[in-house]
Amino acid sequence: MNIGEVGIFIYDGEGYIKMYDEQEPDEEQREAFSDSYGTMYMQPVMISYNQKSNTFCFLLIYKMLAVGTIHSAIGT
Repeated sequence: MNIGEVGIFIYDGEGYIKMYDEQEPDEEQREAFSDSYGTMYMQPVMISYNQKSNTFCFLLIYKMLAVGTIHSAIGT
């Protein structure tokens, strides 16, 4: 999945339709997103278009699966 794509995700046993993004992990998550050489990797994030819905930062303790992407038919 590429940054900015809208996808269908299964995370912690729940289904979501969200936009995929990445962010630098916060201080308490940095070790989980770093390898043995100290290289830090970006943390996946699910962004909602719904202002009332929360943004989800993926934690490695839960399984995440991107099931597919949503493609717009507008303008085709």
